[in-house]
Amino acid sequence: MIDERAWLAAWDKPDYDAIRALSADDLEVTAVTAAIDPRHYSGPDAAVSWLRELRERLRADWSATKLTRFADDAIVVEGELCFMDPATTGAERQTFAVLMRLRDDKVHWIGTFVTFDAAAEAWQRGVGA
Repeated sequence: MIDERAWLAAWDKPDYDAIRALSADDLEVTAVTAAIDPRHYSGPDAAVSWLRELRERLRADWSATKLTRFADDAIVVEGELCFMDPATTGAERQTFAVLMRLRDDKVHWIGTFVTFDAAAEAWQRGVGA
Protein backbone atom coordinates (compact mmCIF):
# COMPACT_ATOMS: atom_id res chain seq x y z
CA MET A 1 0.00 0.00 0.00
CA ILE A 2 1.43 3.36 -0.98
CA ASP A 3 1.66 6.31 1.39
CA GLU A 4 -0.44 8.84 -0.53
CA ARG A 5 0.87 11.82 1.42
CA ALA A 6 4.51 10.84 0.74
CA TRP A 7 3.79 10.28 -2.97
CA LEU A 8 2.15 13.67 -3.33
CA ALA A 9 5.00 15.36 -1.46
CA ALA A 10 7.61 13.68 -3.68
CA TRP A 11 5.97 14.96 -6.87
CA ASP A 12 5.20 18.39 -5.46
CA LYS A 13 8.75 19.42 -4.49
CA PRO A 14 9.92 17.51 -6.59
CA ASP A 15 12.14 15.23 -4.55
CA TYR A 16 14.16 13.46 -7.25
CA ASP A 17 15.59 10.86 -4.86
CA ALA A 18 12.11 9.99 -3.60
CA ILE A 19 10.81 9.80 -7.18
CA ARG A 20 13.64 7.41 -8.10
CA ALA A 21 12.73 5.26 -5.08
CA LEU A 22 9.08 5.19 -6.24
CA SER A 23 10.04 4.25 -9.83
CA ALA A 24 10.31 0.76 -11.27
CA ASP A 25 13.48 -0.10 -13.17
CA ASP A 26 11.45 -0.40 -16.38
CA LEU A 27 9.48 2.84 -15.96
CA GLU A 28 8.01 4.30 -19.16
CA VAL A 29 6.96 7.96 -19.31
CA THR A 30 4.90 9.41 -22.15
CA ALA A 31 4.65 13.16 -21.67
CA VAL A 32 2.60 15.68 -23.62
CA THR A 33 2.68 19.09 -21.98
CA ALA A 34 2.13 22.62 -23.20
CA ALA A 35 4.37 23.53 -26.13
CA ILE A 36 6.64 20.47 -26.02
CA ASP A 37 6.17 17.76 -28.63
CA PRO A 38 5.28 14.37 -27.13
CA ARG A 39 8.29 12.98 -25.29
CA HIS A 40 9.12 9.42 -24.27
CA TYR A 41 11.49 8.42 -21.49
CA SER A 42 12.36 4.97 -20.17
CA GLY A 43 14.32 3.41 -17.34
CA PRO A 44 14.65 4.03 -13.61
CA ASP A 45 15.44 7.74 -14.14
CA ALA A 46 12.65 8.32 -16.68
CA ALA A 47 10.50 10.49 -14.40
CA VAL A 48 13.46 12.53 -13.19
CA SER A 49 14.63 13.15 -16.78
CA TRP A 50 11.12 14.21 -17.79
CA LEU A 51 10.72 16.62 -14.85
CA ARG A 52 14.14 18.16 -15.36
CA GLU A 53 13.44 18.70 -19.06
CA LEU A 54 10.07 20.22 -18.24
CA ARG A 55 11.73 22.67 -15.88
CA GLU A 56 14.59 23.50 -18.28
CA ARG A 57 12.77 23.67 -21.63
CA LEU A 58 9.56 25.31 -20.50
CA ARG A 59 10.98 27.11 -17.50
CA ALA A 60 8.08 25.70 -15.56
CA ASP A 61 7.48 25.07 -11.92
CA TRP A 62 4.53 23.11 -10.59
CA SER A 63 2.50 22.18 -7.60
CA ALA A 64 1.03 18.72 -7.12
CA THR A 65 -2.11 19.21 -5.11
CA LYS A 66 -4.24 16.08 -5.24
CA LEU A 67 -3.83 12.32 -5.53
CA THR A 68 -6.75 10.14 -6.59
CA ARG A 69 -6.62 6.36 -6.48
CA PHE A 70 -8.53 4.61 -9.28
CA ALA A 71 -7.46 1.09 -8.27
CA ASP A 72 -4.63 -0.67 -6.46
CA ASP A 73 -2.55 -0.29 -9.61
CA ALA A 74 -3.58 3.18 -10.82
CA ILE A 75 -3.45 6.71 -9.39
CA VAL A 76 -3.65 10.23 -10.74
CA VAL A 77 -1.63 13.14 -9.41
CA GLU A 78 -3.19 16.51 -10.26
CA GLY A 79 -1.76 19.97 -10.06
CA GLU A 80 -0.81 23.09 -11.95
CA LEU A 81 2.16 24.11 -14.06
CA CYS A 82 3.35 27.70 -13.68
CA PHE A 83 5.41 29.00 -16.59
CA MET A 84 8.15 31.50 -15.76
CA ASP A 85 8.17 32.70 -19.39
CA PRO A 86 4.58 32.68 -20.72
CA ALA A 87 5.79 33.79 -24.16
CA THR A 88 7.31 30.32 -24.61
CA THR A 89 4.03 28.47 -24.06
CA GLY A 90 1.35 31.08 -24.65
CA ALA A 91 0.03 30.62 -21.12
CA GLU A 92 0.96 31.50 -17.57
CA ARG A 93 -0.61 28.41 -16.02
CA GLN A 94 -1.87 25.01 -17.09
CA THR A 95 -3.54 22.24 -15.12
CA PHE A 96 -2.16 18.73 -15.34
CA ALA A 97 -3.18 15.21 -14.42
CA VAL A 98 -0.54 12.49 -14.39
CA LEU A 99 -1.87 8.95 -14.69
CA MET A 100 0.47 6.49 -12.99
CA ARG A 101 0.26 2.73 -13.35
CA LEU A 102 1.70 0.84 -10.40
CA ARG A 103 3.29 -2.56 -9.97
CA ASP A 104 4.39 -3.68 -6.50
CA ASP A 105 3.76 -0.13 -5.22
CA LYS A 106 6.20 1.37 -7.74
CA VAL A 107 5.25 3.38 -10.77
CA HIS A 108 5.98 1.54 -14.01
CA TRP A 109 4.08 3.76 -16.47
CA ILE A 110 3.30 7.49 -16.53
CA GLY A 111 1.11 9.37 -18.98
CA THR A 112 0.43 13.09 -18.80
CA PHE A 113 -2.88 14.81 -19.47
CA VAL A 114 -4.17 18.36 -19.18
CA THR A 115 -7.29 17.42 -17.20
CA PHE A 116 -8.36 14.85 -14.64
CA ASP A 117 -11.22 13.78 -16.92
CA ALA A 118 -8.79 13.00 -19.76
CA ALA A 119 -6.64 10.91 -17.39
CA ALA A 120 -9.73 9.10 -16.07
CA GLU A 121 -10.90 8.35 -19.60
CA ALA A 122 -7.45 6.97 -20.50
CA TRP A 123 -7.51 4.77 -17.41
CA GLN A 124 -10.99 3.47 -18.30
CA ARG A 125 -9.70 2.58 -21.78
CA GLY A 126 -6.80 0.67 -20.23
CA VAL A 127 -4.05 3.03 -21.41
CA GLY A 128 -0.72 2.13 -19.84
CA ALA A 129 -1.98 -1.14 -18.37
